[in-house]
Amino acid sequence: MTRRALIVALLATALLAPACGNGNGGADAAAAAAPGAPTTSTSPTTTTAPPPPGGRRPTADEPLRVLMAGDSLMADISLAIASTLQDGGQAVARLVAAPSIPRDDTTRALWHQQLDQYDPEVIVIMIGVWEGMAEDALSTLPLGSPAWLRTYRHRNLDPYLDLLTSEGAEVVWVGMPPAQDPERQLEFSSLNRAVRQAAQASPDLIYIPGDTILANPDGSWADILPGPHGTPQRVRRIDTTHLCADGASRLARPVLNHLGRQWGIPLADDWPNRNWRWVFPAADCPPV
Repeated sequence: MTRRALIVALLATALLAPACGNGNGGADAAAAAAPGAPTTSTSPTTTTAPPPPGGRRPTADEPLRVLMAGDSLMADISLAIASTLQDGGQAVARLVAAPSIPRDDTTRALWHQQLDQYDPEVIVIMIGVWEGMAEDALSTLPLGSPAWLRTYRHRNLDPYLDLLTSEGAEVVWVGMPPAQDPERQLEFSSLNRAVRQAAQASPDLIYIPGDTILANPDGSWADILPGPHGTPQRVRRIDTTHLCADGASRLARPVLNHLGRQWGIPLADDWPNRNWRWVFPAADCPPV
């Protein structure tokens, strides 16, 4: 089975049917009152908890709808996000291939179809490899310069964000982690800077700093980072770009924590060690 088929299979099997609850159809029988003693009754007091900041409390019947989009690194972290959200029974998550910002009417129309079909309340984005190559090839301005930043936001990033939020969805954007190659790193850091700047101006955009989460203390590329109790963990595959399971869980964690706070979605304490990890090939992520 190919890696892509494994990903599709895991995401498909993770979709949960609404959970069944055990109802309590009647009250317990009350003890008989002593002869002649007066009887009293107390009306139950009901309180309604306020909705979470997201605006509603998802349920198994009306789960939170999460759409994930991006390139192959997004596919890596989508395994942890989708499996964990859907294990709780109050969210559904789907991954679509969208490796770069749409730059033509056909691609924009495809995005409109995705929004109409899934009606997402949250869209999680992670792009960088394809987007960086597109900018490097198409831009006439020095990549990362102030002039490039203004032009990139005006022509590409801001219209893309307007499209993603046009139906009321919140966007959670995971920044690209550092690259080992200096030219690619310039692409990633330029894109991250643009998204970070846009997030400062928009309440509908949350930026997850993947560029620091999977970096050495000095911000440089890292394939091995300290884990719990200082135990080293391999976070990048031997191809230096894609993620190992521990790297995917580090980037998925702030996304899941945000959704938990914003929507009250339950997250199992042991989610980083659940069966979504088996999809990551051991040969590409050898023990440290």
